[in-house]
Amino acid sequence: MAHLGIDVGDIVAIDPQPKFLDNGFLVSRHLDNKAGVAIMLAAIKALVDAGEKPPVDIFWIFTIAEEVGHGASSILTPDIASLIAIDNGTTAPG
Repeated sequence: MAHLGIDVGDIVAIDPQPKFLDNGFLVSRHLDNKAGVAIMLAAIKALVDAGEKPPVDIFWIFTIAEEVGHGASSILTPDIASLIAIDNGTTAPG
């Protein structure tokens, strides 16, 4: 990469090209895991702020793996009946 002027230890940043849509949605590259964590933390906060206690046990699992299959599925036990995965949703124009 020396021919590009990039060397070991250099910081390389990529513009994610975020766009806020008229319907309130945000589309951007590189949001999948970060947005998923933000959604889960907002849901936990909403439950706490409302004083609500879910009728079943909920395990909030945050993985460092890109896809849920590499992270959460490896620690699930047989007594877990359901899994909701918050992951990326690919969008395209139109």
